[in-house]
Amino acid sequence: AMAELFVGDKLMILPGLRYESTRVEYDGFDVRYDGDGDYVASLPVSGTDTYGVFMPGLHLRYAITPETNVRAAYTRTLARPNYYDLV
Repeated sequence: AMAELFVGDKLMILPGLRYESTRVEYDGFDVRYDGDGDYVASLPVSGTDTYGVFMPGLHLRYAITPETNVRAAYTRTLARPNYYDLV
């Protein structure tokens, strides 16, 4: 959801809210070694994870003159790991 609000001729307010839902499923192996570093076993592992995140944002633009704007923003974002790092 997003709105563009104009307050007079100089101020623009852009509020917004985004929701992202994520579901991850994975299969892999837990490789075990003994104290000397020798291979012992590979055990299958699997898992899932589901989560959701609300990400609000607020952008402001103020026109000092017709050629000069001042901008400010607050946003919440989500950084995702690489696929290899997930497993």
